[in-house]
Amino acid sequence: MSGTVVAQMLTVLASPVLSRLFTPEDFALLASFTSVTSLCVVFCSGKYEVAILLPEKESDARNILRLSLSVCVAICCFLPVIIIGVGRFNEAFNALVSNGLVFVAVLFVLCSNMCESFRYYFLRRKHFKAISSRTVVVSLTTVGLNLLCGYFFYSHKVFVTSTTAAQMVALILFLFLFFRLFGKEKQPWSLAAIKQPLVRYWKFPAFTMSGQLLNSLTLNMPILVLANYFSDTMIGLYAFVYKIASLPMTVIGTNVTQVFMQRISQSSPEDQKKIFIKTSVALFLLILPPAVIGVIFAPQLFSFIFGEKWIPAANLARLMAPMLVIRFATTPVTAVYNIKEKNFLSFIFQVVRLALMIAGFVIALSLKCSFEMTIFINSTALIVFYILGYITAFFLCDAKGKNEKKSV
Repeated sequence: MSGTVVAQMLTVLASPVLSRLFTPEDFALLASFTSVTSLCVVFCSGKYEVAILLPEKESDARNILRLSLSVCVAICCFLPVIIIGVGRFNEAFNALVSNGLVFVAVLFVLCSNMCESFRYYFLRRKHFKAISSRTVVVSLTTVGLNLLCGYFFYSHKVFVTSTTAAQMVALILFLFLFFRLFGKEKQPWSLAAIKQPLVRYWKFPAFTMSGQLLNSLTLNMPILVLANYFSDTMIGLYAFVYKIASLPMTVIGTNVTQVFMQRISQSSPEDQKKIFIKTSVALFLLILPPAVIGVIFAPQLFSFIFGEKWIPAANLARLMAPMLVIRFATTPVTAVYNIKEKNFLSFIFQVVRLALMIAGFVIALSLKCSFEMTIFINSTALIVFYILGYITAFFLCDAKGKNEKKSV
């Protein structure tokens, strides 16, 4: 069982307890913290850590690791100013400022980025157990602290502090494993040696970071926008529903994507279309029955599993259900973009997604729609995006990637 699956199972098992220990407002603060730090994590290392996998020489990889860590530390020094500055215009950022969590956010970003740099180095050296152990440790620490502190030392900041503490523990674990496994491989520090990959791999901050920043902005836009117009209670309800509803995509969808990519990359264009259709139909049929049951009995299920205070979240779950079903059935097969090496087209679709979401929010907010109607309009915009992406991916099955062999 992979570390990701174990981590998600722990989250699922703990959710009924956490929902009774904490309020929607607590989940709203966590959502704001997660949205802000997710954006910061992307640009604080310049995505130089991705380049760790590329060099042939191990010494060059070490220098890129040092560069990534150094860039992260340098940018994090300016992060408080950025968060406080943006907080004057955005309530999600301001939530961190008003709750005294700015430096906690900086610490989280620093630890997360450092862990990501070490993760790529472990990946390069094929130490997959180290990567898996970090995922489990983060989940165990987060869930454990949430339960312990929520029951004995309740505070509305528990979610945030436990999440940050988990990243600190993960970084300590990675440092221990790094020096234990590679500590004997001595290599002196050199400013010139670090400067060389800074210039050599300039495309990673220029393009990779830009693309991931756009993706992160799109994913976190609902919280960043809605926080300016609606109460913490409504934001917390939405964040809770989205987190719970996304678990099937995280657990099942990720594994299906890996199998799908392996099968379709080894098949002819004709077979690729068959695999494409069969996979998406199978996913749709898999998710449809529980989705229908969830929509029909949503109030009863939320009340029984999570507690009566979460009954209002059932209406949001119903509104988001069609979008979540389509997302579950279509997202794994859109891995065709990567297989066919259509990275630019994938980037264009991220721009389209951002544009659709902006249009949805502009329409909803200009019409002064209720929170529920705003979520419905946003979900409808995402349905359009997923369908467009699905149709385009289907026709890409006829195309050939650079590394695909011609079928005989």
